[in-house]
Amino acid sequence: MINVDYQRLIQELCNEAGIDDWGQVAESRHVDVEGVTTGLLCDETDSPNTLAIYFDFGVTHDVEVLRRLLEYNAAFGPEVEGNGYFALLPEEGKVTYRVNMPWTDATNGGQLLTDLGEFLKVAKQGYESCVSPY
Repeated sequence: MINVDYQRLIQELCNEAGIDDWGQVAESRHVDVEGVTTGLLCDETDSPNTLAIYFDFGVTHDVEVLRRLLEYNAAFGPEVEGNGYFALLPEEGKVTYRVNMPWTDATNGGQLLTDLGEFLKVAKQGYESCVSPY
């Protein structure tokens, strides 16, 4: 996805979501989805046909939760909607849920908004299943 396509997609997403400052979203590459900070990243060199989506679930150092998240990834693998998986950003200790969304010329902001809601639903269910046994 080249930058001009990324900017178009973000502008359409913001229009659909009622966000006025699409430029800020495009520059920061983050948007709030149902209270969850969500990264929307593109890399036109290494992954030109992919939008990388990250849902930030915050910091945890709980080894048991991290173990359960890893087991969740192993149990569901590519069966999960969007091939999503949990990851740990080691420098920050943040748990994220990552989805690689294919991008085509037909991809639009309305569909992205719908997909973000679906991906987040799966992510929240997975995260809660790993955290709630406490």
